[in-house]
Amino acid sequence: ANAYEMAEIGASIVLEEPNLTPNLVLSKIEELIKQPNLMAKMGDRADNFAAPDAARRIAEQLIRIAD
Repeated sequence: ANAYEMAEIGASIVLEEPNLTPNLVLSKIEELIKQPNLMAKMGDRADNFAAPDAARRIAEQLIRIAD
């Protein structure tokens, strides 16, 4: 589910398992390497998607609920 959410915001591409072959993976990697601007945009969007402090925030909420 995370992969699809990230793809929706342009932070990733999804390769579905039934279609997954070494040739497809290599082809997608080669496509991305040829588009450094796209890779940079995807990286920026992935950074915005991430919640590095999510575990701490969840723990704080659980403690608050338990009190």
